[in-house]
Amino acid sequence: MEKARHLFVLDEHQETEDVLRAVLEPTGTSVTRVRNWRQLKNYEPKQEESVLVLHSDESLEAHPEAKKFAQVPRVIIGRAETGTPKGTPPEKSFQTNAREHQLEEMFEFKDLLRAIDSLWRSDS
Repeated sequence: MEKARHLFVLDEHQETEDVLRAVLEPTGTSVTRVRNWRQLKNYEPKQEESVLVLHSDESLEAHPEAKKFAQVPRVIIGRAETGTPKGTPPEKSFQTNAREHQLEEMFEFKDLLRAIDSLWRSDS
């Protein structure tokens, strides 16, 4: 039996959600798009089942809700910042997650899908 998969998309662009939903939902992946961290406050993501796609200019450190997602594998698009100053000890950093892909602001969806897939495969 396949593991349930959940993709969280923090993105202001509707087309990102549309493409991810069209490609991934038929394979059994649940896609949840939000526009800010407060909308994720009721979610308890499971690291082995979830991936976060972050396409936002917001600093992650500024949002207490983001801490629940610190260990969730993620794809960061564009200028999203983890908010962690250089030299910050790992235990005090949001960026404690070694499984992270960075994409340029101008990305191709095939690269995004490849990054998401590689994060899920690394958990298998």
